[in-house]
Amino acid sequence: MSTIKADAITASTGTNTNIGITGKGSGKVKLGDGNLLFPDADGSANQYIKTDGSGNLSFGAITETSGSQYFFINLSGTQVIGTTSNTKVEFDTVVHDTENDFDDSTNYRYDFDAGTAGLWMIGHYVYMQNANALAGSFLSKTGTIVDLQWINAGAQSNKFGGVYLDTYTADDFVHVETYQQSGSNKNCLSGRNGTTFWGVRLA
Repeated sequence: MSTIKADAITASTGTNTNIGITGKGSGKVKLGDGNLLFPDADGSANQYIKTDGSGNLSFGAITETSGSQYFFINLSGTQVIGTTSNTKVEFDTVVHDTENDFDDSTNYRYDFDAGTAGLWMIGHYVYMQNANALAGSFLSKTGTIVDLQWINAGAQSNKFGGVYLDTYTADDFVHVETYQQSGSNKNCLSGRNGTTFWGVRLA
């Protein structure tokens, strides 16, 4: 093995010329006093170079941290809610959905998968017009209601709901239902400050 000692290495031709250093055969490039061994092939897009603590460098994928997965959904218009029976809120306007896991056209729910399973904080709020009776907002997890928020609504419009913390696994899903017993149809109101559904992964 030969050793080259120099204070600087400069490309000899061109104006913006790269300098190539290549190991022989399967050999890698070793640089610095730490004898850092660089990978001999390119990684995938958006990967980074990491070390194993023993001088071996390799490409790795960036792991998403808590708070980087979230969704925020609302209604595009009013939804008519019948009386004395639970009604699924048909959230159809996706404001944010980092993983594109919200079904806003058929089931109106957030579907968890292997990439989003974990601890989530989920909020649900219903803004109902002039309920003037007992009304509620419910969070359903995979077909079972897990969070119930009731209000004795007055003649004015009321916003009610809650925040629920739970762990979700792949194939779990969540949606929102509402209820009112005024004896006549009432409207859920739209907009970011109206009827909303949101969640953020914590771990």
